Amino acid sequence: MPRPVRFARFLSIAPLLAGVLASSVAGADETPGERLFREGREALQRSELELACAKFKQSYDLEQALGPLLNLANCEENRGRLVAANELWKRAGTLTQPSSEERKLAEERSKALDVAIPKIRIKLAAGTPPETKVELDGVLVTLDDKPRPVDPGQHVVVARFGDKEDRKEVTAVRQGSYDVELRIEAPAGQPITKTPPTGEPSSGPSAGWIAGWIVGGVGVASLAGFAATGGIVLDMSSTWSDNGCDSGAPSGPCEKPSTGLYAANGVLLGVGLAGIGTGIILLVTQDAGGTDSKTALRPGPGDLGLSFEARF
Repeated sequence: MPRPVRFARFLSIAPLLAGVLASSVAGADETPGERLFREGREALQRSELELACAKFKQSYDLEQALGPLLNLANCEENRGRLVAANELWKRAGTLTQPSSEERKLAEERSKALDVAIPKIRIKLAAGTPPETKVELDGVLVTLDDKPRPVDPGQHVVVARFGDKEDRKEVTAVRQGSYDVELRIEAPAGQPITKTPPTGEPSSGPSAGWIAGWIVGGVGVASLAGFAATGGIVLDMSSTWSDNGCDSGAPSGPCEKPSTGLYAANGVLLGVGLAGIGTGIILLVTQDAGGTDSKTALRPGPGDLGLSFEARF
């Protein structure tokens, strides 16, 4: 809770004017914080909003009192700094008694500003290099698909990659909502990355990635079957030769591998090679997290074609 110093709770709001304390006037026992608060009120009465806000802030920084905080929130709102004012109103709401007029005032003003404050949503167009930096009014921002509160007025959104940039200007008004899409063409040799939808976390491994393991497993099993049937074929062929079955006077049993066994052996080899090859392709081109981030298409020399690149 703020310190119980003797500040008038002066605002440009009629219901609270009656709360002005007599001790807020200049006096011999006036503290530095009270003096700054009084000077802020005087500046506010002269409509010198910038000076008034500065005095209220200095007073609050010194004393952490509720009066300067409420007046600072009101002052910032009056000079159009709605985002800062909303943060101050919310802070004041947490420092007041639940049933107090100050709590009611702070909550009402904050709710009104939640609606009034304009918002800008920024996103990168598909194909924009993922390393692209984005600035809002000269401040570097991280894209998260959430609308960003801004004050009414002119705003500049810039995307930069190397020596390329895309700049958009937005004139925001109260209750306005703006979607800004920035686009920078990837230079030759730069991976063309599909921009995933922000705010939508992966739900797990992709179907292609899972299929890669399944198909590859079938391929491995088929090659194992090929090895087993191949061993049987070789063993039977060796027995046939050792027993002299071709000479007409065999010294032991003569049994040739059947045509079906040869066919099964060949089929298992083909399925095994195809399964392993297909499985590898699926695993390389799909990601365990449900995206295709392990592959990239690169513009070929002179932008005449595309080359395929994969990484593990």
